[in-house]
Amino acid sequence: MIAKILAFVKAHHSDITLAICIVLITIISFNMGRASVIGQSEGARIAGPQTSTASRTAPRVSITPKKPAPTRDVTNEPVYASKSSSSKVYHFSWCSGASKITDKNKLAFPNESAAIAAGYTLAGNCKK
Repeated sequence: MIAKILAFVKAHHSDITLAICIVLITIISFNMGRASVIGQSEGARIAGPQTSTASRTAPRVSITPKKPAPTRDVTNEPVYASKSSSSKVYHFSWCSGASKITDKNKLAFPNESAAIAAGYTLAGNCKK
């Protein structure tokens, strides 16, 4: 029996070595990935032990909600559109599309409502 196992190992030693290397690399990579995110969790915090040592309960978990993204007051912000474009979209000054419009083709509106009244819509990649 042992002789058959040794003969199999000798016949397939390169395949067995490759399989062992793949398994070891997989295990090492998985553990390195887990170790790289330790301490980066922002969603939940585990509170320390309670002051009473008589009660053995699970630690309290408090969930901290994420802060909403700040919104801009766009009521009086100028918006820009291109005279040569047929898409009829407008951009705010902080959008990337506004900086791509050349000065000779730039059409400025005093605010968003003026652009909407002229038949323009907000560009899809531009957020308020």
